[in-house]
Amino acid sequence: MANVQRYLKKNDEGRIRRAVADAESRTRGEIVPMIVRSSDSYAHLHVAGGIAFAVTAFVVGMVLRPQSHPSWFLMLELLGYVLGDLLFRIDALKRLFLTHRETKAKVFDRALHAFYEHDLHKTRESTGILILASLLERRVQILADRGIHEKVGETEWRKAADVLTRALKEKRTGDGFCEAVAICGEVLARHFPANGKSLEANPNELPDAPIQGE
Repeated sequence: MANVQRYLKKNDEGRIRRAVADAESRTRGEIVPMIVRSSDSYAHLHVAGGIAFAVTAFVVGMVLRPQSHPSWFLMLELLGYVLGDLLFRIDALKRLFLTHRETKAKVFDRALHAFYEHDLHKTRESTGILILASLLERRVQILADRGIHEKVGETEWRKAADVLTRALKEKRTGDGFCEAVAICGEVLARHFPANGKSLEANPNELPDAPIQGE
């Protein structure tokens, strides 16, 4: 696991951990915050960018030096491909060419994979909930286990997702996570109130600290 401070400001990790602990003290639910740089590599954009720049380089070469040796055009195409590939690895540029439908699907898939990878499906009452923020896409996906999903609809999580999404765009990721965790905690406390304050009655089954992924 990478250092969470790479994506969060100083002290944000502790703030989020405390927000999770506070929310879970009132519910049998288990909240897991997670932040990733992106939900997919979107390698097809690297290839498309490389090809586009290679073709552009060839056309420019034909205009400027049409009688040149073929090896010169090959060199131009290779340089153009490399440049295009590198440019489309820049998040700001990549984001311009990603569709809403594509990013929505990729973030959902990443959240679903993380849900099982980090054992959110193994809580004793099936009350795990994942709050995933994906920075490149500036999207948030909240996934709840079947125990919660049977009682709480998707609309209940929309407010938390909107709050965190807005915070990502404003570069207030730590604040956004704390607010989203609090909102989710309120929903869970209504439907799954804590059985008591003891660890036996209300065990902490999953880590409170935010998980970071690439």
